[in-house]
Amino acid sequence: MRACALISLFICALMPSVLFAVGEGSAVPAISLPLMSNPATKVNIANIKAKYILIDFWASWCASCRQSMSELSSLSKSLNSKGLKVVGINTDKDPAAAKQFLKMYPSSFSHLSDPDGTAAKQFGLSKMPTSYLIGPDKKIIRVFPGYDAGNSAIIKGLVK
Repeated sequence: MRACALISLFICALMPSVLFAVGEGSAVPAISLPLMSNPATKVNIANIKAKYILIDFWASWCASCRQSMSELSSLSKSLNSKGLKVVGINTDKDPAAAKQFLKMYPSSFSHLSDPDGTAAKQFGLSKMPTSYLIGPDKKIIRVFPGYDAGNSAIIKGLVK
């Protein structure tokens, strides 16, 4: 019995994202991160003023993130009138790599910086990119792990 408890504790220690993961129905963690465009300005994710929020975690090394960036920009523009605000959260430790990525793959929405992984850990990020659609009650409606071209249609159906 004691060995089983020790093994369970060891497994949990190796997988901290499982302990802190948020999922559908969870409240958005109140995390403040700096704007990439103005690092002196901190944004609390839970206080973003919008009917719907789509948070997208991305990194400069992520090939799928390149594909998703233009799609997210299109969503940001087409669903803005329905109250959707898209916010990117970059997880690169090197801000220069993130800025270079955005020069190559520009977007129409704001980006926050999470170089130490605080937000990624609290959200339980396990795949890149991962998007979280948040509703008017500030609870997560849907999690989109990885890139899938069909996600845009699903998001359009959920944002009313």
